[in-house]
Amino acid sequence: MMREPNYPIFNPDVDFKHKVDFSVGLKFPSSKIFRKALVHHALDNGYDFYYLHNTSRRISVYCAKRCGCPWSHARISSCTCKQKRKCRFKIHCRKVKGEETFQIKSARFDHICGHQHVNPKCTSQYLAERYLEDFRDDPTMKIEPFMKRARREVQCEIGYYKAYYAKVRALRMIFGDASTEYKRVWDYALAIRTYYIGSTAVVKVDGIDNPHPQFQRLYICLQPCKEGFLAGCRPILGIDGAHLRGPYPGILLTAVGKDGNNNIFPVAWAIVETENSETWTWFLDLLVKDIDSVANSVTWVHEKEDDVVTYMSDRQKGLLDAFRVVVPNAEIRFCCRHIWANFRNKFPGEVYREHFCWKAARSSTKHHFMQHMEEIKKLNVEAYNYLQAIPVRNWSRHAFGTSSKSGMLLNNCCESFNNVLREARTKPILSLMEWINN
Repeated sequence: MMREPNYPIFNPDVDFKHKVDFSVGLKFPSSKIFRKALVHHALDNGYDFYYLHNTSRRISVYCAKRCGCPWSHARISSCTCKQKRKCRFKIHCRKVKGEETFQIKSARFDHICGHQHVNPKCTSQYLAERYLEDFRDDPTMKIEPFMKRARREVQCEIGYYKAYYAKVRALRMIFGDASTEYKRVWDYALAIRTYYIGSTAVVKVDGIDNPHPQFQRLYICLQPCKEGFLAGCRPILGIDGAHLRGPYPGILLTAVGKDGNNNIFPVAWAIVETENSETWTWFLDLLVKDIDSVANSVTWVHEKEDDVVTYMSDRQKGLLDAFRVVVPNAEIRFCCRHIWANFRNKFPGEVYREHFCWKAARSSTKHHFMQHMEEIKKLNVEAYNYLQAIPVRNWSRHAFGTSSKSGMLLNNCCESFNNVLREARTKPILSLMEWINN
């Protein structure tokens, strides 16, 4: 009884990690894997090809530069030129009878045409799969360095948009599709409430009675964070918002406290469609319900927008209105760094910075505070009036209440937390949530 020859089998889990090598008799698990291996082989060896036959039972490919005949319907159907030297490269692969396996039956692997530096087989999908692990190690890889590296290693011309879409595809394979993750937000909130007993997870959508409701907001406050803040943190909370930089824009609202060692302690966070009075009121209302026992004794620190107190300009984002509605009796502080950033736009100079940031704002007594304010008044009356228009209890240490036991002037807790999430803010919504949870 004759035994069948022991033909080699292409292993996609191993062979795609190295330079693809073909031989007559090589078997492939499916036609899809053969086509993918053919693209890898073409780019590894610097040639382009076209399909003469591309069916469910046979695949035949020839060199795309075999002669000077014009192409018709994306292939050279017949050769009529009188060119003496023609590239005779070809591969013929057929489906094995009774199996899904494809096998190379005949081939001529030699080329006489030169290396193809402009190769349409080098697609964004190919680049995404080839450099998938590199993007996994460094999701923030810039496009320009990636283009230079890919050109050097693939030895093929790669444009900016092809490199950009390769990065988009790779990140989608790593972190998932952003649009798909929005369909799982309800399940995520249910899992939070089920496995973190006592946690708050609220999802708000627009048009819930419609066949396709639109996501609007997501609020999360984990029970361990809630208990930790109530049990061991200072009664002071930083409130801030940060823009999401992914494919679907939005705002990340955060409430961050400080523990006994002055380390940041995230308490609650939410994703909303925009930053205005309505969304801030919605967020603060849920947060106050979670910390109801200490809500009125908590000191709230946030950034102050340009001229928000003096004449409530269009850049005001509604946070002060939300405080007046939700916690009207709580102490509120403005971040001095943001006050100074707006102040120096009108009154630049190191002398103003010295008197404002390091003297007036940090004064622990009213006497010293008035001294530094008088110095500012001598320099510029308008600068003095600008600062006087901001309630002193919101930005100078001597006028702070004593309930929080903290002289914090800056909203650095939120700024530090948002900086930690800088990379995560480019990811899909559930990947961002998991990043924060971890």
